[in-house]
Amino acid sequence: MRLRSTLTAAVGSLALVLALPAAAHAASGSFSYVYGSGAGEYLSALVDPPSRQCLAIPVPGPSAARSPRNTTDATATVYTGAGCTGASYVLRAYDGQGSPLVGVRSVMFS
Repeated sequence: MRLRSTLTAAVGSLALVLALPAAAHAASGSFSYVYGSGAGEYLSALVDPPSRQCLAIPVPGPSAARSPRNTTDATATVYTGAGCTGASYVLRAYDGQGSPLVGVRSVMFS
């Protein structure tokens, strides 16, 4: 009887674990950047961005983001082109900073 209860509990626990969705991976923290428009310069950020996905850096119009700063717990690779194309460079976790002279359009977190 005791073995049967233990086996039932184990099977039930396994079924529960398999039914739970997989945890989404995300970088904790923020990735900030500056962009300019006709009305001036603005600071914006991506907060707790998903990992291992190419993300477009949202800026209005044809302009690109500048001065990226990575304060997430993951490395960020920024790209000059949309869709994670073009020249790229890596910003270290926690305080990686990029150039104010290079425009970036997409980013991927490790």
